[in-house]
Amino acid sequence: MAVPTGFGNWQEALDNLLHEGKRCCLSSEFQQIKCDEDRVKFIINKKLLLNVSWLKFYFRECCSQFHTKSGEKAAQHRSLGNKLFQEKKYQAALLHYTKSVQFAPSSMNDLALAYGNRSAVLFHQLQYQECLTDITRAMEARFPTESIHKLHIRRCRCFLKLGRTIDARAEMDILHLLADKADSKETKEIISQELKKLEKDLIDADTQLIVNTQAHCEFDLSVSHEQNDILVQASSAICLKMSSSQGRFLEAKYDISAGDTLIVERPFAAVLLPDHYSTHCHNCFVRLPVNPIGCQRCSHVLFCHEDCRDVSWRTFHSVECPYLDILHSVGIAHLALRIVVTAGLRFLLEFLQDEKQRSGRVPGLTPEGRYERNYLTVFDLMTHTDDMMLDDLFQYSLTAALLLGILVHSGWLDSSSTSPSQLDTHNGILHGWEEKFTRFLKFIKDEEAEDEQDEEEAQAGIVVGGLLLRHIQQLVCNAHAITTLQTTQADKENAVQLQSQVRIATAIYPTASLMNHSCDPTIISSFHKDILVVKSIKDISAGGEIFNCYGPHWKRMKLKERQEILKTQYFFDCQCEPCLKEEDGMKIWDTVLCQTCGNSMSVQQKADVCSNCHVTCDVAAMLSELQVGDKHFTEGIQRMEFDDHQRAMSSLEACLKIREKLLTPDHHDLGQVHDAMAQCFAMTGQYGLAADHLSLSVTSAEAMFGVSSLEVARELHKMAEVQVSAGRPAEALTSATRALQLARTHYVESSDWVQELLCFQMALSKLLAK
Repeated sequence: MAVPTGFGNWQEALDNLLHEGKRCCLSSEFQQIKCDEDRVKFIINKKLLLNVSWLKFYFRECCSQFHTKSGEKAAQHRSLGNKLFQEKKYQAALLHYTKSVQFAPSSMNDLALAYGNRSAVLFHQLQYQECLTDITRAMEARFPTESIHKLHIRRCRCFLKLGRTIDARAEMDILHLLADKADSKETKEIISQELKKLEKDLIDADTQLIVNTQAHCEFDLSVSHEQNDILVQASSAICLKMSSSQGRFLEAKYDISAGDTLIVERPFAAVLLPDHYSTHCHNCFVRLPVNPIGCQRCSHVLFCHEDCRDVSWRTFHSVECPYLDILHSVGIAHLALRIVVTAGLRFLLEFLQDEKQRSGRVPGLTPEGRYERNYLTVFDLMTHTDDMMLDDLFQYSLTAALLLGILVHSGWLDSSSTSPSQLDTHNGILHGWEEKFTRFLKFIKDEEAEDEQDEEEAQAGIVVGGLLLRHIQQLVCNAHAITTLQTTQADKENAVQLQSQVRIATAIYPTASLMNHSCDPTIISSFHKDILVVKSIKDISAGGEIFNCYGPHWKRMKLKERQEILKTQYFFDCQCEPCLKEEDGMKIWDTVLCQTCGNSMSVQQKADVCSNCHVTCDVAAMLSELQVGDKHFTEGIQRMEFDDHQRAMSSLEACLKIREKLLTPDHHDLGQVHDAMAQCFAMTGQYGLAADHLSLSVTSAEAMFGVSSLEVARELHKMAEVQVSAGRPAEALTSATRALQLARTHYVESSDWVQELLCFQMALSKLLAK
């Protein structure tokens, strides 16, 4: 089928629609509208979305054909997996078998065969518990009867490997029955031969101590102190306050220590980013196990377990499943749809009726005075409508109308539908969109309804459209990025680990949204699956405000840039301490050293006279020399990328000489060059020199970010890794222990990084104990 130009590019469509709106002089008319429902109704009345040719094409054709199950593709991936399995390329085979699971229709044998074949790979990879799970799945999916003995044999072997001899004996009993009933003499012989081997293995298993290395660990995710009676997902150490100047905010009820857990919050709704569909569960966002499962309808998403798949289907995926391609193109607005679908149509209509009676209450609080995990706390978040640019609000309204079109097309708005999970997502909702949407437009325009049910659907659509727009506006300021720490592991080419925070999902956490911003925050957020854990990183006295950082941090970004970002996205002029003490903040960015006395001088000051020794300095010349140093640094990095380590080191040493001469010890650029030199030395096997430079990088990080900072913890971890390679295990243990202590202050115990550091520390302790 021919795909229209610009297909799937909603941002491009928004730009075109905005231009069309201006051409038709719609802006002035739109500007007069003061209600979200009327804004969406205006967009629909003008029929702007019907001008997007690919959108109509998508609803007519694509959502019924993209990412659907395919027995042919399932068979292809299974065949490729079989070939790789025979070549003993087990990891590659595993990936193809999982693809086969994704594509296999549940009504055919393909799914059972995919599970069965994947269980064979898992057995060879010593993943016995996961192998057992896939064997059960294969049997439940009606694995071919003539080959079922293979699964029972494999299951018996798994039980033996796990020391579950009673279960193994039960499987052997089943195999004896299968041998007796086998129609084929060859099958009977195969089972008999395998039983003899299993009998011997069973005797051996009875005399061996089996250690299960796959034990599951539960982590404590409770708040410090006691649970808060009002903020139900927070600690009793904090309380909710409200003022005309600050709005709602959080305050320390009594003294809080660094490392205290203040909030443990599940999101009201969250959306996994498409780039992580193949690596994380679509429902809980945990990194996928080796044996994930797919959606029962589409081939697009994966889940860690059947429970997550079923919860996802009941809550939102049954509605979104056919429309994921278009939802990927709307950005954060996808979360607005997820909020509405999660709440449910019937609940939303009843909620808005009750909302009229809530005047006078503190926003977000129930009649009982509690701030709970419910839709009310989301609804009462700030929208900042009056602060938004007219063009932005117009485009948000267009996107809300698009999302409303999806809900109309899906049948979610049908008053006859009892719940989203009961919709026919296979055929019925995928046809007749143009007729349905045109009819919907007619009702929106207050023309005569065909019947009462259609009129009710239209009225519900107006309400839902307004809510979608409300949530889009709220998410601009209140959405949270769910992140995970991604580590590039050290290898023989590079003994220095590289770590970075990677955004995997977007969520709404109403309790965390109560925190105001400071460029010098008092908390840090981390995640366990989709659960947000907020920990204090400083001691906070009773009565002190709890501050989050919305992104711009005073030690990572200059004042002007911070102020511009906060004003543009969050609509306020930051008055935090680092912003008010501008000169102190600029010291870590725009300062050079007086070459006479070593005093720091601001490069922004008009005079070139040192305030300490009163000697005239040529600041312009120093800045010019720093630019030469920057050029050396860039050359060094580029040469490292091409494995030209000797010349790279020459460039980096030239850079270091200039920066040490002209920059303060806490300057970011000085730590940067020490870090790069450590990496270069590690690449050439000079681990001792690499460790020495990382030690200087740690000192730089301490001066710039503080001795208890996350940055120091990361540098310490890198240094510990290199110290091991340099044959300094005692020093490595000291570095790793301190890194672990700092990591625990910032992150929840279950985080991958904390667990990695803990294992590293234990391994070093055992090594030194020998």
